[in-house]
Parts: sequence; C-alpha cells; structure tokens
Amino acid sequence: MSIVILMPIFEPQSQHFHAQVQSLARQQYTDFVCIVSHDGPTSESRLDEFVRALPDKRFELRVTDRRLGTYGHVEQLIASDAQRRLFFALCDQDDIWLPQRLSNGLEQMADAAVSAVSVNGQIVDDNLTSIKNRTTFGWFGHSIDNQSYRFLLNQMTGASMLCRAERFCRCTPFPRNLGTAVHDHWVYLAASATGRVVLDSRVSWLYRQHDRNQIGASASRGFASRLSSGAAKAVSILRNRTAPEGDSVLTQALEFYNVAKSRWPDSMNGTEALPFALSAGNRIRLMLPRALVDSRLESLRLAVAPATLGVGHVDAT
Repeated sequence: MSIVILMPIFEPQSQHFHAQVQSLARQQYTDFVCIVSHDGPTSESRLDEFVRALPDKRFELRVTDRRLGTYGHVEQLIASDAQRRLFFALCDQDDIWLPQRLSNGLEQMADAAVSAVSVNGQIVDDNLTSIKNRTTFGWFGHSIDNQSYRFLLNQMTGASMLCRAERFCRCTPFPRNLGTAVHDHWVYLAASATGRVVLDSRVSWLYRQHDRNQIGASASRGFASRLSSGAAKAVSILRNRTAPEGDSVLTQALEFYNVAKSRWPDSMNGTEALPFALSAGNRIRLMLPRALVDSRLESLRLAVAPATLGVGHVDAT
C-alpha cells in the first residue's frame, strides 16, 4: 500500500461517516490503507457502529487513550503512520471524496520536487447540494501568490492534502499550540519548507457544511452576515494592537516561524512577511483594500503589529 489516509474522527454523525468511508472505498486509485482514529474513548455501541461502517480490510479502526483535540490527534497520526508509506493524505469525517481524489493528487506527485498537493473542493450543504457554486480555493483565497503570507495565511485545507511522506520527518512534534494553532497550517508550512506545494484547481472532493462543523467555511451565510463578521474581526485586530497579551493569531504565527526556522533554516531566507521585517512602505501597502480582501484581513494584522513583536518573544522548541 503506497498511501495511508489518516482520518481522525470524534463522535461523527452516522450518515456522514458512512458516506465518507464509502466514498474512499470507491477511489479510482485503490492502493491505500485508511487509519480511522477516534479521539478518545467512546461507547462500545459506537465502536461497533464504526466497525460495521468500514467497507473492507483496507480500513483500520483505532481509539486514542485520551482526548487529544484535532491538533494533537493529527500530530500523533502523522508521527505514528505517515512515514510507513510513500504518501499520506488527511481526511475529514463528514465530507465526500470524488473517485478521482487520490489519482488527481498522484498526477502532480510525478514531479519529485513536489512535497504536497492541495486539491480543490466544492462547498456543499448537508444534502450535498452546491452552495452558490463556491469552491474551497475560491472561498478561502488559496493561491500560490499568497506564499509571502504563509505564516499567517494557510494555503492548504487539511482534507485537500496529499503529502510526500519522506519530506515530513521533521514535521513532528508539532509546535506548541498557543491557542490558535491549526494542524493543516503547520503541515502546509512543513510542505513549503521542504519542496513545492501544488494547488490543483480540479474539484476532487465535496466540503460538507452543517451545524456541527468544527471549522466551517460559512459559505451559506449571506453577504450582510459575512460583512458584519469581517468588521468585527477588523475591530478585534485593532483592539489587540494595544492589548497587553498581544494578538494571539500573530503570536502563534511567530511560534510556527521560530520552529520552522530551527528545523528548515535554508527555507526561511527572504520569504517571511512578519512585523519585525516590515518597512513603513510595506505596512501602508498592506492597508490597501485589495490586500485586505486577498489576505482575508491577515494583512491588517501585519500592518498594525508592533515592529518589535517577535524579536526574542517566542522561543523555538
């Protein structure tokens, strides 16, 4: 088996979980094993339900000894299973993979310089109906052009990833979670530090939106709701500019930066846009409307952050 699919789950809705594992079983590329890992103990009846839902022997069910949270759970799975195969993919418990999901990613892996591929997804509602024909790339603003903001602006959704396993030996242990760390952001940073990241615009999976999404795209919300949310975020960023504890998202980005610099020092030269490296002119450019829209307000964090923030502030571990 050349690919391991890592599928962390936590009390999934039965119909969603069953539909997802069935979609994995129908992949055009069949040489894979799927590790389904429940985050923490659960009832025997639920475990029996999970086992009955698994389509064939390529699927293995595990249960962690204690609740790890998504960040720690994915860290454990990558550390224990990713290096045993040529490639690993991350998979959510409630989406749908189209039959070409793995084969599309493997096409891009023909280039040995590629460390990871992110495939585009269609955003759908609970009944798998497209939400205004929106895709994950379009909704989240994923673009190779945003590489300079990589420590603040993630360019790979976890459920979209296929990664070349040998490049990720230094990916674990993950950096400290200071409160806002997301696993797919760190995996993206590891991939961009060890090779090339490819964004494949072909839709290869369905990103299901429902009321139990841990981190949702909110693509079904109206314009007024999204405008209100964006304004509230901008106010929060400006307020955090003078808060004693600082901006928690920026502090997490600096933690990621320091750990990445200690593990892959050659990849950090001239690529990071962090507050202590920004000139006054760059700060002004980050305040322009287009920059604010393209970077989903993360450029505002950089523009207003103290120039001294991060210098000796976060130690690599």
